[in-house]
Amino acid sequence: MRVISWNVQGRVKALPEQLKALAERQPDLVALQEVRESTVERLGDGLRAIDLPFVTESVSFALEQGRKYGVC
Repeated sequence: MRVISWNVQGRVKALPEQLKALAERQPDLVALQEVRESTVERLGDGLRAIDLPFVTESVSFALEQGRKYGVC
């Protein structure tokens, strides 16, 4: 099993490169930290597109708690 944990540091513009890097590594499980509200939907779609069909996120909860970043 290949597991990747990655702090994406809220980088909105780097999303395509991040998804490409994940696809190249063919992980079974990915945990991303510091995901922004502005990328969470595109990130989920991108993860599903690289055969990671089960996506959950905590961005909504983080925002309710006054935090800027969540986990996807």
